[in-house]
Amino acid sequence: MRSLTVKLTLAFVLVGVTGALLVALLVGRQTRTEFDRFLSSRDQVMLVEALGRYYAAQGSWNGVNAMLDRTPLGAYARDIALADAAGVVVRADRGLAVGQQLSRQMLARCVGVSVNGNIVG
Repeated sequence: MRSLTVKLTLAFVLVGVTGALLVALLVGRQTRTEFDRFLSSRDQVMLVEALGRYYAAQGSWNGVNAMLDRTPLGAYARDIALADAAGVVVRADRGLAVGQQLSRQMLARCVGVSVNGNIVG
């Protein structure tokens, strides 16, 4: 009888520990994913604001590449493409070329940069 009690106790402990570890791993992964999403969203907002300030000060996108290379969001800023208000690419990335006209479908997925309520990029 004692042997069965020990075996059942060990089995239940093993199941409990395994379940706890599995939950901890899944929760940790989900937390990391959501935190990365939060940081990306925050960086996107900061970058859009910085681009808006740049355009407001310069009146054009000339020199924007140098500004993006200096920004504290350097790693995030390197992975973006930028188009002007007409949808013409002024900073290329992901298979785009400077001067290329973006399709309506691509423009619909973009985040706009606005200055004084006007979309400038």
